Amino acid sequence: MAFRGKKKSQFGRVPDPVTQGVHPSILKQARRSGQLNLTSRGLSTVPDAVWYLHQEIPGETQDVSFDQNPGEAWWDQVDLTKLILASNFLVAIPDDIRNFPYLSVLDLHDNRMETLPDALNSLEHLIILDISRNRFKVFPRIVCEIYSLGSLHLEHNELVKLDGDIGNLPKLEDLDISHNAITGLPEGIGNMRKLRKLNVSHNKISYMPIEIGTMTELRLLDANNNQLEYVPPEIGNLKNIEQLYLRHNKLKELPLLEFCSNLKELHLGNNGLLAVSAEFLKKLESVTVLDLRDNKLSEFPPEVSFMSNLERIDLSNNNLSQLPFSLGGIQSLNSIVLDGNPMKTIRRDIILRGTVELKKYLQGKMPEAPEEAPDKVKGVWNYKGQSGIIGGDAGGIKAHEVQQSKLLNLR
Repeated sequence: MAFRGKKKSQFGRVPDPVTQGVHPSILKQARRSGQLNLTSRGLSTVPDAVWYLHQEIPGETQDVSFDQNPGEAWWDQVDLTKLILASNFLVAIPDDIRNFPYLSVLDLHDNRMETLPDALNSLEHLIILDISRNRFKVFPRIVCEIYSLGSLHLEHNELVKLDGDIGNLPKLEDLDISHNAITGLPEGIGNMRKLRKLNVSHNKISYMPIEIGTMTELRLLDANNNQLEYVPPEIGNLKNIEQLYLRHNKLKELPLLEFCSNLKELHLGNNGLLAVSAEFLKKLESVTVLDLRDNKLSEFPPEVSFMSNLERIDLSNNNLSQLPFSLGGIQSLNSIVLDGNPMKTIRRDIILRGTVELKKYLQGKMPEAPEEAPDKVKGVWNYKGQSGIIGGDAGGIKAHEVQQSKLLNLR
């Protein structure tokens, strides 16, 4: 037996979950699974039936059942932990979000939102918040009070500034603020000591604070497509960094990556680099991919041989007329890209044959190392006044002393 009673809404009619874009069967499944996905349902507001998922719904038909086998037993229900409202037309969500205190994932990407409710700071279990592809012009400060956050996505909005209180999020590991109009990073960003992924690409960032060097857990830093003219030397303190992207900026020089011993990929293409120093290359022993395309390099140091793990190097569209023959001695190297350089000392047909043939050619130009030379010099030789560069000269080196000692140390 069941007693049924109706509560009227303020407009005098009972709201129907079906016409609001959410069928009762979807809500029933959400109560059992703890997950509710309402992606791409054309919602401009979230139906009350969602916010009162585990409670009496104002205005909805209420059933009180004394049957022994009710259609939905309360003990089958679980707390909602994942709510996806992506790809709708939402402009806001109400403070009713506090009705889901155990929510761990809230996905609001691809809507029309400009603000967030203050009640978000009551969600003590929220780990993932995605508000990308919305219309935020001002950074929602309430986000800085969700101390449980581990992942925050704000890409593809209209932000011009990142709030310094972002550093108050002690557990944050993944931050994406790409594709905005942000001009600089606050000093407070350095307080996020557990951050592992930071994507600030496609902004208007012209400077990085020295505090970037304190983020020693960073594995990936993507600052492509900005307006950086200078990178602080403190970036060399990122001891766990594995991927560093600085393409499409305005860099003319680079700091030493002194302690970046885990760096695997270094992308520096499309800048204004005039040179890379021997000391800079010596610090890149762990790097497997080096991208220097579309710069203004006119020479390349033979100390590239210190990069013993290098697999791919892109030097295309520079001003190189010669190459260090030591490049051919890197055994792991399987890709050398040279398109768009005015090479004068290597025949074009050799370059067109590919990396294997080019390496053979370079190796054939390498002089034999003196027998008494230490291994740590790693194949960077200057013998009888040779510069170690195909087509180069001794460049001020005292050839007589080199010939007598049979050793040239360029460190």
